[in-house]
Amino acid sequence: MGYFVTEMNKNAKFLGMKHTIFANPHGMDHNKNKSTAYDMGILCCRVLRIEKFCKIVSTIDYSCEMEEKNNTIYTK
Repeated sequence: MGYFVTEMNKNAKFLGMKHTIFANPHGMDHNKNKSTAYDMGILCCRVLRIEKFCKIVSTIDYSCEMEEKNNTIYTK
């Protein structure tokens, strides 16, 4: 488990998420990821206090210009 996932698990415990274990950063496609609806509710209540998060998740449509340098795509 990497540093980021370790920190995710520490923060989950700090928030009171007693039945949650993260095994990867995105929380999907891993048989060791565990949680409950209650714990996800704790997480949702916490992140909805973050203004930038609320703006991102309420965005319906977004466009940006892209450019390619050295076979890598970047946003302008």
